[in-house]
Amino acid sequence: MNSALLRTLLFSVSAFSTSVYSASTIEIFAANELLSEQGQQYFDIDELKQATKAKVEVYNVQALENAERRVSHDLPSDPKDAEKLARKRMASKEYREDFLAIEKAIPGVLKVATYQIEKIPAYVFDHEFIVYGTTPIDALNQYKKYKRTKR
Repeated sequence: MNSALLRTLLFSVSAFSTSVYSASTIEIFAANELLSEQGQQYFDIDELKQATKAKVEVYNVQALENAERRVSHDLPSDPKDAEKLARKRMASKEYREDFLAIEKAIPGVLKVATYQIEKIPAYVFDHEFIVYGTTPIDALNQYKKYKRTKR
């Protein structure tokens, strides 16, 4: 067999084996410490996207808490004064990013509740299969194994 034909055959087999049980959507739920610069090595999103061609979405389950903490930092104990300062912050450019972060975090919070995520990291494949506490590629391999046994 010539080398070009062999390469084509090997590519076809590897592409087939990658895509047959690949997910079309993968949602990753993680926390601050897993999404730091060092954590980015742990969550190799590009590798996962290449291995699956899936739409990959990453949610920081602490994003809402982080933004709320920044917005409510040093609010007065008096409710009226706190409300007044909160409204002032809502109108300021300085806090605009925090309020946008709160808005952006809400879908992740809703998904955590919908999927009943119990711990992190969590990987949800095609809205049907959850893998906890491992690397993205290992989670993908567990999903593929699940799909093979479901046939």
